[in-house]
Order: sequence, then structure tokens, then C-alpha cells
Amino acid sequence: MAFGFRKSFKVAPGLRLNVSKRGPSLSAGPRGAKVSVNARGEKRASAGWLGMFWRKRF
Repeated sequence: MAFGFRKSFKVAPGLRLNVSKRGPSLSAGPRGAKVSVNARGEKRASAGWLGMFWRKRF
């Protein structure tokens, strides 16, 4: 079993800075939908509601 960590900081309304073992990432969007970019420049969009979600990597 592997362990990791993640910490999230609210930078502004709708904007979060996430710090994890893999590095920092930035997320923007309302609750239930967001666009994020990680330290390697990978972009991802996601949306979810009631336990079901959709994710797309760009």
C-alpha cells in the first residue's frame, strides 16, 4: 500500500493551489466543474455531480 499527501489552498474565489508529492497544480472553476494545470504543464478538465464525474486530459 502506498501513501501520499495533498494540501489545497484557496488563492481567490474559484482558484485553488494544490500541493502534493508530485508537485504543485492550479485549479480554477466553480464547484462541480474545473480546469487544472499541473507543474509539468498537463491540462485537465473535469466535471462531476452526485458521485459521477467526467475527466478529459488535453
